[in-house]
Amino acid sequence: MNEEPDIDGSMPGEESDEERQAQRESEPAVRRNAPAPPVPRASPDSEPMFDNFSTGDSPDALREKLSLIAGAGFTLLLAYFYFFIYLVEPAMLQLPVFVTFLVAISLWFYMRGAARMDPVRANFFAGVIGILALIVLWQGWDAAKQHLIVSALLSAFTTFCFLKASELE
Repeated sequence: MNEEPDIDGSMPGEESDEERQAQRESEPAVRRNAPAPPVPRASPDSEPMFDNFSTGDSPDALREKLSLIAGAGFTLLLAYFYFFIYLVEPAMLQLPVFVTFLVAISLWFYMRGAARMDPVRANFFAGVIGILALIVLWQGWDAAKQHLIVSALLSAFTTFCFLKASELE
């Protein structure tokens, strides 16, 4: 067979580099996935020491953790009342206890009052009681500012955790 070269000078059946490049670009690329990295396994040392909690992100697990935090916070608040206030200055115990109750009641109205009554009325009561707590803080500021701040923060934190935990039921 006597074959004559094509116009571009190549022999029939031979493809030029440009034709091969164009053909490669028009064909779908075959991509190989890289091997997946190994999945880390939990070692026996990393297992939790306390298996009392539900596992995962379920509402039960969150509720249990919030209840634990609320209980620990309430116990810490009572210990603070007794060891840091009552044993040192028994006369000062009245103001922090009053602020604690006002903060807890204000948070209850704000977080739960809307379910029990009109939301506007619940927020109104939360605001009134919250302002009353601030007035008590301001009045007792000179006498026991540290005790008032600590008791207000602990009661707010404890009440918030308790109400959120009971909300998740």
